[in-house]
Amino acid sequence: RVDPVARVGDVVLPESLAPDKRRVFDWQRANPMAAVRGLAALKGVGPLVATIAAARAEADEAAGRVKALTGLAVPADAKALAAKAKKGRDELAELVAAHEAATGFLETAETAMADAPARSALHERLSLLARRDEQVELVVKGEAREGDTAKALIEATTAREAGDATFARAQLAVVTARDADRAQTLARDLVSGAACPVCGQVVHDLPVPADAADIEAAAAAQCAAGAAMQAVHDAERAAQREHDRVTERLVDVRQAVTDLDAQLGDGPARPELDAAVAQLDRMEKDLRSARETEKQRRRDRDAAEARARSLAEEEDGLWSR
Repeated sequence: RVDPVARVGDVVLPESLAPDKRRVFDWQRANPMAAVRGLAALKGVGPLVATIAAARAEADEAAGRVKALTGLAVPADAKALAAKAKKGRDELAELVAAHEAATGFLETAETAMADAPARSALHERLSLLARRDEQVELVVKGEAREGDTAKALIEATTAREAGDATFARAQLAVVTARDADRAQTLARDLVSGAACPVCGQVVHDLPVPADAADIEAAAAAQCAAGAAMQAVHDAERAAQREHDRVTERLVDVRQAVTDLDAQLGDGPARPELDAAVAQLDRMEKDLRSARETEKQRRRDRDAAEARARSLAEEEDGLWSR
């Protein structure tokens, strides 16, 4: 086997002796001890030779130990422990990756929640929309009620007009009955050929006696007509009050709808708000899930780190025996 150092020497340090001074090697003239003594006589060469020799000896010793260790058989428990330790390290690496992924998902969920609209604002607008829907429904009912009261007022007015006409006829009947009664009284006192006590003219033909007028019946009819007229007047006034009340209430409700429209502005409608609330519910659920997952992954990671440290300590203890 050729020493590599010798090969390097042939290239880097070629023969420096002139060819005319060289001679063929002769074993009879070879004297190793004399060569060593001559080398030792050179200044600084002795310590260099000693250092090289010590380094060579240490290298040989180390090579011997490596050769001895390479030939040793590894105990079965050491192999099992090493495999267990490797498995623990692999498991730890997986759990670290899982925890980092869970942390990233949690950060994403928190960022999404930070950018999401406030639930209170959504519910406030939904409440305003619900109030507006209620007021609009009241407007619809109020308009229908206003139509009913207007119709009732017209009917009450018609009945009042009829009652007034009936009472007027009853009054005229009473006046007519009284006039007829006075005429009958005068007719009984007239004398043919004599002057009329009313107009002063001579009476030639006496009037034919007529049936006596029933003033009491006419008066009773007038009283009944007056009571009926008062009733229809009261009914008309009640119908007018109810119609006015409904109309005023309808004005207030319509104004409430106008105010709510101004307060709501051009914001999202109920379907969009319902979708936003549902989305917010899902985001909050995702955030809770992300937090629970991150906690669990952190616990798993801590447990795996503890197991890995324990296995490493056990492995170090086994190899230090």
